[in-house]
Amino acid sequence: MEEKRDRIEELEKRVDELRKEAYELKSIILELKRETPSKQANVEEVKAKEENQLLLSTPIKEPQPVDWEKRIGQVWLPRIFIFVLLLGIIWAFKAASDYGLMQPPLKIAFGFIAAVVLIFLGHNQIAKSRNALGQVLLGGSVILLFIDTFAMHILYGMIPGIIAFILNVLWIGLGIYFAYRYKSEPLAILTSIGGYLIPFLLENRDPNIVNFVIFETIFYCIMLLFAWKRKFVYLYTVTFALLHITLLAGSFLSGAGDIRIFGLAVIIQHILLLVTFFKEHSFIKVQMTVLFTSFILTVCWIGSTFQENQYELIVLFSFLLYSYLSVYFWKKNQERLTAALSISTVALVIFLLSKFDTENIQGLLMIQGLITAYLAMKAKTKFSFIIGIVIYTISALLTFGGMFHSIFSIEFINWLILLISLWVLTKLLSLAEQLKESDKETLRKTIFITFLIVFLIFVSLFVGVLTTDLSLNIQYMTVSFSWAVYALAAIMLGVTKENKILRVFGLILLFVTLAKLILIDLIATSIFIRAILFIGLGIIGVVGSRIFYVKKEK
Repeated sequence: MEEKRDRIEELEKRVDELRKEAYELKSIILELKRETPSKQANVEEVKAKEENQLLLSTPIKEPQPVDWEKRIGQVWLPRIFIFVLLLGIIWAFKAASDYGLMQPPLKIAFGFIAAVVLIFLGHNQIAKSRNALGQVLLGGSVILLFIDTFAMHILYGMIPGIIAFILNVLWIGLGIYFAYRYKSEPLAILTSIGGYLIPFLLENRDPNIVNFVIFETIFYCIMLLFAWKRKFVYLYTVTFALLHITLLAGSFLSGAGDIRIFGLAVIIQHILLLVTFFKEHSFIKVQMTVLFTSFILTVCWIGSTFQENQYELIVLFSFLLYSYLSVYFWKKNQERLTAALSISTVALVIFLLSKFDTENIQGLLMIQGLITAYLAMKAKTKFSFIIGIVIYTISALLTFGGMFHSIFSIEFINWLILLISLWVLTKLLSLAEQLKESDKETLRKTIFITFLIVFLIFVSLFVGVLTTDLSLNIQYMTVSFSWAVYALAAIMLGVTKENKILRVFGLILLFVTLAKLILIDLIATSIFIRAILFIGLGIIGVVGSRIFYVKKEK
């Protein structure tokens, strides 16, 4: 029994010790929790101090002034005068040929030797860290190789077209290799300029337009892909522009049977631009601008080179394609959505204009412009919004500038659409998140005043149509009465809706109507009509005044 008691006492002592240890551990944990935030704060303060000291100790680099002498002398001087040198070489060969001093094979040999010398000098200058001069010399060598090849084929007939084509592709590859090796965008631009301008630097009485277009198109595609791959923004833009310039110049040399190939070339160009536009890239905004511009130019080329039904079919297909892309890119990629929505909008406008007369689709174009503006605001694409507003504004001005002579006419429907669209436009302003509320309110008031004026003109035209078969006295009377009633309605609505613009507009219109009575109706109408007009306008004016007294009492 005693042993059991001893064991129990030992266990009780052990439990008491464990309780004390647990209490001490709990106290230590609570202290650590209290100390941790302060320690973290101290650590953060130390880090902040170290960062401030680092910022203070780091010297601020001031922008260095541009050394224009170096920029012009080392960069632009060789770029400009390499073309002067090449032109001099070409004309020297031409002069030697005219005077019989040099036979064609010898001229071609000298051309290739000069190209090799330029390549050697270019590499040598780059090795001596004279990069700008060396790259220009390499570019000049590629251009000289192009010239030699075209001279062999076109001027002297020394090689067939297929061999000339293969050689030119090799020279293109050489120029791209130089640009790739030295990471030189100017060298690539020089190569592209040389490839485009070669046919126009040489005399040719019977040009082969098909070969010319094929060569330029393939050359453009290669340079475009190279620019896209190497992220050469300027080369990407230059190659796009130069193809159109070259084709435009070449089109003056072509006959009637060759003209369609130019349209095919720009279609291939646009397809390539569209394919590269799908890929993720660092200069997507430049691609977007080039793609939109390319579509406009492509439509112009197709309209000039294809038959009307083919032209309309291609434009309609473009509208469907870019509409699908707009849906596909919705809320996925804003830049691509902007381009697709803008192009699809322009394509639809072009298609409608090609199928219908302008006056027959003005209302439809206003609706399209508003829909585009609405979609652009939902998608937050500024460029598409501008295009939609431009389309709406032009079609609205065209509608406003014309008159309708019958209620059952397309012009009358256009006017109704114009009035409704102005009201819709005020509602669309609430979606314009990029505008301040004060700006929205100013635009809303401006559009509302425009609506009141347009509606006044609409009422005048409407009354004129209804009274066109009646006497002149009746016509003057009905127009004046319609103005007065409109003014009274504006005042009443302005008081009811507490709209100051409506009230002021009604007052001004009443006085304008009175001026019309005195200056026009008083002279042109009979005394009986004058009496009716003045009595009616007087009653309306008194009623309008009474309405203002009611507003004051309220």
